[in-house]
Amino acid sequence: MRPPGYELYTEGDSFYADMLRAIRSARREIQIMMYIWQDDHVGRLFRQALEKKCREGVEITVVADALGSFDLPGNFFERLQALGASVYMHNRWQILSWQWLRYLIRRNHRKLLIVDDQIAFTGGFNIMRECSLRHFGHRRWLDVGFVTREKPTVRQLKKQFQNACRRASHRRWATRLLLRSQNRVILFGGSRAISY
Repeated sequence: MRPPGYELYTEGDSFYADMLRAIRSARREIQIMMYIWQDDHVGRLFRQALEKKCREGVEITVVADALGSFDLPGNFFERLQALGASVYMHNRWQILSWQWLRYLIRRNHRKLLIVDDQIAFTGGFNIMRECSLRHFGHRRWLDVGFVTREKPTVRQLKKQFQNACRRASHRRWATRLLLRSQNRVILFGGSRAISY
């Protein structure tokens, strides 16, 4: 039996539909983080929804992992940025650097969408057609996701987003955050978010 305030998804199509519904209802802020974001029908649908909200004055922050989203064209988020969104690629490859291995193994596999600090989506679904029965068929990637409006959990997920965003934006203290992360694993017990 699932705890109250949480909804579990096992199909990408229904998960995407509810994520897009939440994005379209945003009034203040959208924060979205993805490991894999592809330039396909699903990826462009999300980008268009974010562009529309940006035009309406909603504050948008996007973090995508540079390795997971390697196939994205360099200009994929260009229009979104021109509209005022903050877009960061987590750990861009720096192969010529002696620290290139760090960029290869320290990936950001999180998938998060937080809207107006009221609702949070997370789980295993990336933004790509391979997670969609409608667009990829029965060979689709199987995964799970969940959504919550429980305040403690939304707050914990927002902290995770903010810490990862600091890393991805390469601020001065990003190196220290890599070594001494404040990120914690979140476990769900009843309707409480417990961090360890």
